[in-house]
Amino acid sequence: MFWMDAFKRPIGISGIFFNLINFKTKSRSIRILKSVCYKLFFFFAKIIIGIITQIIVQIIIDIL
Repeated sequence: MFWMDAFKRPIGISGIFFNLINFKTKSRSIRILKSVCYKLFFFFAKIIIGIITQIIVQIIIDIL
């Protein structure tokens, strides 16, 4: 159960935010939609972290 795991382990503010929504809404379709949003959120977070790391590495290389 993806949402039960998310409910037990809130990830920062976004995790708490999603848990509050999940607690209030019990509709299956909304739950599926939220899981898709959650996966997209993590997908974009990984991309952003990757870009930031590349920029930091580039700055370090330029300094050296």
